Amino acid sequence: MRVLIRLDETGSGYRIRISDNGGGFDEKVLMGEKHGIGLQIANALVREVFGGRVHLRNDGGAVVELELPVTGMGV
Repeated sequence: MRVLIRLDETGSGYRIRISDNGGGFDEKVLMGEKHGIGLQIANALVREVFGGRVHLRNDGGAVVELELPVTGMGV
């Protein structure tokens, strides 16, 4: 399996993209019907600590994008 991590600067902060070439997310995860403890912790940290958002999708494997505003990061 291959895992790629990419960091991009946006106009208002940063986007971190983590992707792999595996089987992708289960549809219930993408629909918000099923969450493991790791995903719950990641969502809480990104939203509450950094003021950002988490996006999940499938694109040739699993893709997680974290949007982190500069203002939410105390920079």
